Amino acid sequence: YFMLLQIANKTGWIDKFRVANTILMSKCNIDKQKMIRARNNLISQGYILYWKGKNQAEAPMYSIVKLYRNTPNDTPNNTPNDTPSNTPSNTPNNTPNDTINKQNKTETKQNKTETTVAEKNKKRATAAVDDEKLQEMFIKCIGSTNLNAISECISYLEDLPREVIEIALKKTSEVGGKWKYAKVILNDWVENRIDTVEKVQAEDLKFKNKKQNEETEEERQARILKEMEESLKDVTT
Repeated sequence: YFMLLQIANKTGWIDKFRVANTILMSKCNIDKQKMIRARNNLISQGYILYWKGKNQAEAPMYSIVKLYRNTPNDTPNNTPNDTPSNTPSNTPNNTPNDTINKQNKTETKQNKTETTVAEKNKKRATAAVDDEKLQEMFIKCIGSTNLNAISECISYLEDLPREVIEIALKKTSEVGGKWKYAKVILNDWVENRIDTVEKVQAEDLKFKNKKQNEETEEERQARILKEMEESLKDVTT
């Protein structure tokens, strides 16, 4: 339940959110049967709502049930019998311009606060989506549902964007490699700060050009043999 609350918090407390079973199992360190049993208990006790995914590629959907009721705003502390602290004879300290300036500052501060909250909620929602999409790509490319390996792969999001990690997984899939192969690529990119798609493409081009310029052993022997034949021709002539 607390893990679902944490994920809901990351999404900015949207009404409904998706999270894959394997992510819950990995985060809670439990098997599928325990996860299903815990979920059914939360549903029966009215803590969560649950909708099964349409297929294996679609993660289940959850909704956190509110455990409180919205209450009306508190009544003012001052009763009508309270008398104002200042008598009418007192003149106001603030001029109209001062009042307008204070109001503008308050509105600006409020707008900044709302913007900051919106940005945080957006980042939380993006993080949850990245986790889910990266897990799907891992299973597709590596062909494994090992929870430890999936969690380790997701942990690379602290250093690399999801798009870069997905490229490493695709490269691994092309050669039929396993997770260890992808880790070698990711560790190299982290160490060398190859943290954008553009940098990955530039590194690939650099490697391709280097490989083209390198001479294989067979090519070297063929070149030496050809040079010897040409030298013998010059001697005989």
